[in-house]
Amino acid sequence: MPPGESDETLATRLRGRPVGEDTQPVALLMARHWQAAHDYAAICLASTSDAASMVTATAFHRILGHLQRSGSAAALRPQLLVAVRDTVREWSAEDRISGAVPALRKPAGAAGCAPRSR
Repeated sequence: MPPGESDETLATRLRGRPVGEDTQPVALLMARHWQAAHDYAAICLASTSDAASMVTATAFHRILGHLQRSGSAAALRPQLLVAVRDTVREWSAEDRISGAVPALRKPAGAAGCAPRSR
């Protein structure tokens, strides 16, 4: 993690502010966590296509929205990875979305993100 403010400090700066008012915390959080989330999306999709970027952006949108509403930034990266996995699963299950995003129709679509059975 790059030096500087913690994820929690950056999340605190987001809380209670209108969307887009303070973009610096968003930029710093994305710079810190984008690559890991994007790499996981590519694994889940078995593709490095634009779909991986779309899934990653959606996961960030969900988690940053949660942080803005008062969520905790503790374990932020795992939260983002779960959001990536959930997004791939949801989109793969929706015919309209999977029809528009071919990477979701691959045989591995969402299989790379399936939880392991115990």
